Order: sequence, then C-alpha cells, then structure tokens
Amino acid sequence: MAISRVKTQELYQGDGSTVQWDIGFDFEKTDDIKIYVINADDTRQEITEDYSIVKVGNNYVLNYPLQNNGASPLASGKKLLIYRVTEKKQELSIDTDTPPKVLEGGYDKAMLIAQELAEQIDRAVKFPRATSSAQTDAAAYLASLNTAVTTAQSAATSAQAAAATAAADTQAAIDSHTDSAVNTEKSDRQAADATLQNNIDAEASARATADALKLDISTAASTYLTQSNASTTYLSKTDAASTYLTQTNAAATYLTQTNAGTTYATQSALTSGLAGKQDTLTTAQQAAVDSGVTSSTISQVQTNKEDIAALDAELDEDRPWQKPASWIDIRSGAISNSVYFLVAHSADYATYPNFGVYATVSNSGTYDVFIDGVKKATTASGSDTTLNWQTLALTSGYDVTYPANLRTHIVRVTPTNSSHTLTRVQRQQTEHYGDGILWIHFTNANFLEMPFIASDAGILESVTGLGGEIRISNAYYAFRNALSLRNLDTFVGNPNSTTNMGALVYHQAYKSIPITKVKFKDINNTSIQPPFMTANIKKIIFENSKNLFTGYMFIGNTSLKELPSGLYFDSSITDYVNLLRGCIGLQNVMLDMSAATTAKRIKIGAESSTRVDGLKGLTVAPEAPFDYATSPQLDVSYTGLDRTALVTLFNSMPTVTGSQTIDITGATGAADLTADDLAIATGKGWSVTR
Repeated sequence: MAISRVKTQELYQGDGSTVQWDIGFDFEKTDDIKIYVINADDTRQEITEDYSIVKVGNNYVLNYPLQNNGASPLASGKKLLIYRVTEKKQELSIDTDTPPKVLEGGYDKAMLIAQELAEQIDRAVKFPRATSSAQTDAAAYLASLNTAVTTAQSAATSAQAAAATAAADTQAAIDSHTDSAVNTEKSDRQAADATLQNNIDAEASARATADALKLDISTAASTYLTQSNASTTYLSKTDAASTYLTQTNAAATYLTQTNAGTTYATQSALTSGLAGKQDTLTTAQQAAVDSGVTSSTISQVQTNKEDIAALDAELDEDRPWQKPASWIDIRSGAISNSVYFLVAHSADYATYPNFGVYATVSNSGTYDVFIDGVKKATTASGSDTTLNWQTLALTSGYDVTYPANLRTHIVRVTPTNSSHTLTRVQRQQTEHYGDGILWIHFTNANFLEMPFIASDAGILESVTGLGGEIRISNAYYAFRNALSLRNLDTFVGNPNSTTNMGALVYHQAYKSIPITKVKFKDINNTSIQPPFMTANIKKIIFENSKNLFTGYMFIGNTSLKELPSGLYFDSSITDYVNLLRGCIGLQNVMLDMSAATTAKRIKIGAESSTRVDGLKGLTVAPEAPFDYATSPQLDVSYTGLDRTALVTLFNSMPTVTGSQTIDITGATGAADLTADDLAIATGKGWSVTR
C-alpha cells in the first residue's frame, strides 16, 4: 500500500456520547494500535479490551467502549489517545523471485517505523545544528538550558516589577485626570438642570391657559350638536338607513338561494322570487353560504390537500427510517463480521416462541450465537441453531410497545474464530423459525449469502448495514412475504461476479409491502425471478448495476412511477408476460424492447380495471419470432399508447408468416387509427384486435 499519511496518532476529547473514533493514520496490523484513556489529572490507562477495530470503506474505525457490554461512552474531561507502534523487526527475506508487492510491504513497514521515530524525535530536546561532538555533553547542555531559563525568569521578574511600577504611576495620573473631569461634568449638569426646570415651569403656565380656552370650545360644540338634532335632513337619512338595512337583509337571504344568478329590479320582486326557495338548502349548504365558502373554495382546498399528500409521499421516499422509540439500537457498538437480529416474543411465549438460524463459516469453522451479549451456543458450519425462548427463560431482554407489547432480545451470529468469516446466514432450514424478527443489521465486510434470511417474517420492519450498505452475493427469497418491511439499506454486490437477487421482495398472495425504495449498487442480477414482484415499491435505483429483464418484471408495483435504468435482455428469455400488470402509477414510460430478439410473446398485462396509462411507448425487435402458441403474441391493451405510439410500434414489429395477433383493445389511440395505420401491421402478416 502507499503510505500517504504522516500522522501516527489521534487524540480525541470525550463528550459522553461518542463511541466511534476515526483512525486517521496507516498501520500494518491492528495489534500495532495502542489505546490510552487520559484522565483529567493526566494519569493514563491503557485499554486492552472492550473495543473493536473495523474497516468502513477505505478507512478504519475504533469502536470504544462496546455498548453491548453496558459500558458508558467516554465522559467529558477525559481524552482518548490512539497511536501506532510498529514492530521493529526485519523478517523479510529477499531474493530474485520476491514479488514487488512483498517488497512494497517491506518499504511500507520501514516508512511506518520512520514516521514513528520522527514523531518521537520531534518531542525530544535536541542540540542545535552544526554542534561539534565536543559540545554534545547532554548533562552540560541541559545545565546551560537551565541557566538560560533561570536568567530569563529573573529578567521576566524584573520586567514584571517595572511594569507594575509603571502601571501604578499611570493609574495615579488617570485618577487625577478623572477627578478633574468628573467635577467639570458635575458643574455642567447642575447648570443644565436649572435651565430645564425653568422650561418646565413655563410650559405648565401655557398649559393652564390652553385648558381654559378648551372649555369654551367644548361648550360651543355642545350647542352645535343640539341644533343638528333638529335637522330634517338627519331624519331623512335615518329613514334611508332603515330602508337600506331591510334591503340588505333581503339580499343576504337571496344570496343563499340556488337561483342566485337571477336579477330582481325591486324589493317586492325580490321577495316574490325568493318565496319557497330557502327550504331547498341543506344545513351544510346554508352554513357554507353564510360563511362565504363557495364551490370554488372547496375545490381549491381539495386540490391543496391532494398536492400536500403527493408532496408528502415524494418526501417519504427519501426520508431516513426512524427506529421506533421503544426499540434498542442494535447498531450501537456493533462488532464487525457479524449479523445482528432484534427478535421478539410475547411474555407468555405463545407468540413467536422460537427463533432459528443457519450459518456457514469459512474454513469449515464454527459459529457462535450470543443473546443480549452472552454466548448461548457454538454450532458447526452448515448446521442449524434453534432458540426456544421458554426453555431459555432469560432474565435479560428489552420490552417494546411497537408493533405490540413484546419482549425483545439481541441475537448476534459471528464466527468463533475472528479470522474466519460468515459466508452464509439464513433462517433455520428445518423449521424456518424467524417470524419474530423486527430488525436485521449486518456488519460483514465480505459478500454474504442470505437467502430466505427473513422469508415470512411478518413483523420485520428494517434491514440495515454498516455504513448504510449491505454486502451480498445471494439474496434469493430473502424478504418474501415480509408484510411490514419499511426500510432496506443499499444492497452492494461484487462487480466482478453475479448476484442472485431473485424474488428479493415480493408477496406470493399479491399483498402490498410498505417499503418505498430499493437501491442496488455494483450488482449484476441474473436470476429469472424478478427481485421485486408485487412489492408496491415506489422507486427502484440501479447504481452501476444491471438486472435481467424477465416476465412478471414489475407486476403489482402499483406505486412505481418510472422504470429503472440498467435492465438488459438475454436470449434465454422468450416469454415476457405480465410485465407491468397493476403498475397504475407509471408516468410517461417509453419501453424499448428492441434488444429482446428471442421474444415469443410480449404482454404488458394491463386490464380494463387496472389500466397502465403511464406506458406511452413500446418498440420491439424486428427479428423476434413472436411465435408463442397462444394468441395474442403481442398485447398492449388498456395502455396509454396513443395513435402515434401505436404506429411506431407497428413499424418496429417483424414481418410474420403464421397467425400472430396484436391486441390493442382499450389502448388510448386504438380508436384513432386509420385504415392506412392498421395496414402497417396487417401488411406484415399480423391480425389486429381492438
């Protein structure tokens, strides 16, 4: 490896919550890492247990302290020192056949040692450059340094004394100047106060004169109002106001009627027109009119609600999964090379009474099963382990209130020998015990097989992995019938091999699964079983991934809006049946199947009750045989293909010599096709059903 970092240590401050610490320097092996806790009084304690070092991406992380042992995080006031001490041995024997990688490893080790020595030298007391050997007496040099320090301290003491004297003299001068300034300010303020009082007295005299004048004005106003009361004009205005109020009341009543568009010239005509019509309004209609609510307002409110619901649904696709409040976090302090399960059972053991797991280990090793941090079983690779909760009668565990009042346990599966790896983990093969799984968390760095790991796990809600990634090589039927599944972290595969993702998430009884998003990274899925049948997924993301396009590809995903990129065709697939059946949420999809050169049948699978109007275009391979025994061989009925899209499809179809049929019944543009349009298909030997 290249040694690009010069650091040899990390120093962190405790905060009472952090348990994961980045290791920002290179090292040869984990045994070279030294860990110390530095207390507030600078005493130091070496840490030799209760920690783990795991690789996350291209870096390493120290987990300390491990939370499954109940230890508290490093408190404030304490520091964590992580540093490297490389073994200073040369064990490499070099000859003409030594591989370059081995040589590089030797150079790397030498560089690591050099960095450590440089760090130590930087902390050492050193002689100046160009010092002769006769002047390198350490004792004499330290004595001269002490003398220099003593001289400097004496000079500093003298300087402090002189500074104190100067400060005292300065303060005395400041005090004298301040006293003079204060006395002057005091005199000026007294003169200003006298002037202000004179002004106040003058204003009081003026106010008294004004008050006397104000009384005369008030008397005049009273006389004027009396005269006004006698005015005939005032009486006329009163009568007019009375008439106006009557008309207003009548108009208010009129506006509540269903024939409010009619205009009445006079009040009597208005009254006649309203007769008998008030009773036609319901209480709700009357309340709406009286409050000023109109049908336009109601329509706008409904539109706003629908818009808000749509926006909330969009946000929900990318909203991170939140652990239910009563669940313990199995990610906290998780140890690498393991699979964790949060497993539940009822208090009387009647619900979810057992949990079973099957695992294989590299080098035919054994695996351990821990419950709540305590080892309960050691099992041979390729064998089942069954946990009967009533028989175990554990006093440990964690009570939860969601999805019901249950007792939960943390089950950890890990190789007995830490140098081995788990190669396969799934539910018990003999009985498939696993219905009580709430949560699965993976910390494996290798690519793991996990077929049937949570098949039929009806209360499973979340599957997570270290750093948000689950490294897999086989997830066949992993989450079949997992009706409560809401979250899946990103599945990461080996880009240099294939990954079996067949029937990853689906329900065999076509029931909806609440998960909103599935993301694949570096995965090449070659399974003929589609990975997400009938799952109702809203968004499927392929990052540097590809998936074999087969029959039943997206069947039952009613919320899916667009098809993912990365789909590919293979000559082994000939029957593309019910590709988009039930995909009523698709929007503006153009499906290019021109690479499906061996297709015997292509059937979208839409029906009159579940139209797929979001399919706006389809092209097929001109060399495809389309010789499926049962007609129609090409079916785009009840889709959103308009006339232009249908003509484009006709043009892409091959010329046939059998009795091939294309069904366009109920397609958006079927009724708009002209005789010339239909002749494109019939001229190639196709029968058209519409």
